[in-house]
Amino acid sequence: MESVLKKSLLAPVKTLKFCVSGEKTKHGARRGSRRQGSKGRSGKPDPRPLRSYQTELERERKLREAMNAQKNAERAAMRAHFRRKYQLTKVTTHRTHQPMNTNKEPHSQQES
Repeated sequence: MESVLKKSLLAPVKTLKFCVSGEKTKHGARRGSRRQGSKGRSGKPDPRPLRSYQTELERERKLREAMNAQKNAERAAMRAHFRRKYQLTKVTTHRTHQPMNTNKEPHSQQES
């Protein structure tokens, strides 16, 4: 907001200043000198904030990975415990949902 305000007021103030003082400058020289000093959008940003942001992201990622590794280890220990306790096998698919065989005839018709 501040930069927009500066940009909008900068040109009228400069023209007022030159009108009062009587100085005249060329448009090309004034624009060139203004662009030389400031970075603008084409200038390279300061790498320090970017570097600190990236290190913070890296630190958070490592913390997240450590927490996930801890959770996975706890889950593996619980699975091993319950396998031993209830003598379960290492089954990757659940057998609770077996498909029904629809080709069989009803039980009452077989007896007839």
